[in-house]
Amino acid sequence: MQFIDPNQAHIKKALKEHNDNLLPILNARIDESKHVVLKPFLKKNIEQILISSPSDLIKLQDTLFKQKPKFKVYLKEKSNTKNYCKSIRRVYSKYLTELLRIIDYDTFSKKKKNSDYDIYKLAQNLNINTCTYCNRLYTKTVVNTKDKGETIKLTRPTFDHWFPQSKNPLLGLSFYNLIPSCTVCNSQLKGSVVMSLDQHLHPYVDCDINFQFSYKLKAIDQYEFTITNIGDDLNTRSKNTSDFFKLKEIYETHLDEIDDLVKIKKAYSVTYLRNLKDLFKESNQLSNEEIYRLAFGTEINELKFERRPLSRMKRDLLIELGIIRK
Repeated sequence: MQFIDPNQAHIKKALKEHNDNLLPILNARIDESKHVVLKPFLKKNIEQILISSPSDLIKLQDTLFKQKPKFKVYLKEKSNTKNYCKSIRRVYSKYLTELLRIIDYDTFSKKKKNSDYDIYKLAQNLNINTCTYCNRLYTKTVVNTKDKGETIKLTRPTFDHWFPQSKNPLLGLSFYNLIPSCTVCNSQLKGSVVMSLDQHLHPYVDCDINFQFSYKLKAIDQYEFTITNIGDDLNTRSKNTSDFFKLKEIYETHLDEIDDLVKIKKAYSVTYLRNLKDLFKESNQLSNEEIYRLAFGTEINELKFERRPLSRMKRDLLIELGIIRK
């Protein structure tokens, strides 16, 4: 998984644009509502629902369910995941239709030609080029504007609701609940399965991604991936997350990458990057990061891992092989 630093300038700008564009639309829908519980709650909290941190989003949801005594059964069952999911659906069933009319993710995510703000614009603003969860596949956003001003929207990442929308429709448009990802991680692995902040890593919360890729020899010239979880406090959450997204199993499809790196180690050892530096020294325009990218096709800076697939995996293995230093 990759950390998305919420303090980056472009992420802050994306958050502001998300709020500035959606807040008037949602307020107008709320004004049209006649629901005696939902309307006053949303009128008071809708902006926080859009922009609050992941932990505060769950608190807002709890606040909604405290509006009526009969909803408090949900809070009693929260410690049991199975009962929690049943209870939350039961609570939302009281006003689900009206809530989905107001917090309408389906309309936001449709491919509309010339909308001022939609999920394509959010994807462009975030500018995250590979899957946040697996860092294996490109998820670039492609939007073309023709001469007559017509916008053609070709492709974008899928957006995973970290708190599943099917169980948390209140959070369907919450900025920190929309995680750019690939179809494999979003639809085939995660789907609507519940994750929790105390058991799993969250891309906008956890800056220390405490698992490292490693490898071991199974037989002559046959390798397999291993994932090592580092540290104490986050060890369990890190392992839960890597296990949840089947990272070891999925990365087994990239065993050829280990073989290539081992061959580089045997052929060039620690002189490989130095030789590349010497090759380009006359131009004197390439940084160490650029030389690394030319050599391995990935990024070495953890904050830039999202730009190139397999960056974390290759960085970890290159350190283990002694080709680069930590």
